Amino acid sequence: PMSSLFENYEHEYNTTARGLDEKLDKLSNQTGATFQTTAKTIENDILEAQEVLDKMEFEARSLSANQRSIAQARVKTYQSDLQSARKQLQRARAFSSGQDRQSLFAGTSESKSAEQCQRLLDSNQSLERSSSLLDASRRAALQAEEIGSGILADLAGQREQLLHTRQGLRGVNENMDQSQRLLTNISRRMMTNKLILAFIVLILVAVIMLILYYKFAADDATIPSNG
Repeated sequence: PMSSLFENYEHEYNTTARGLDEKLDKLSNQTGATFQTTAKTIENDILEAQEVLDKMEFEARSLSANQRSIAQARVKTYQSDLQSARKQLQRARAFSSGQDRQSLFAGTSESKSAEQCQRLLDSNQSLERSSSLLDASRRAALQAEEIGSGILADLAGQREQLLHTRQGLRGVNENMDQSQRLLTNISRRMMTNKLILAFIVLILVAVIMLILYYKFAADDATIPSNG
């Protein structure tokens, strides 16, 4: 299943889309001020639906790979439906404008009416091109946002790696300090042991010398008594 946020956005879009279809059906039978009011409402609904689709597309990027492909396919279908609604609104406006102009300039020459119709068609095509450019710009902005998000994620990962490396180096430095202290303690103990050993050797030499001295002294004392 999709995320609850994506499903909420999808429900919101479907509700708006159903309202759009109903209003577009009514628009074909309206004229004058009523037509303009309904057309304006439809235009606002299209903008609102596009905002919801942008949110859905953004939310789809946070899903798992399988869910993301399914969600993006749905969004693509909804984008196509919304684009059809835009074109239907543009055709309705062009047709309504042509009828208004025809009633306004009734009785004018056929060539002038044809020229006006051509201008209306040109205007309609220009609106469609502008709408396509806006859609392309919106998709480019979303792609740029996605690329920016990817770059930020990469930078965050690199920062985390640097922090881990720094912590590792800190641990190495601590180990080196401990090793240096251990070597210093060993060196001190070795020096102490050497001094103790030298002291013991001196004592042994002194004892031996004392023993030899008393021995020779006793021998010297024994020689006269024998004579």
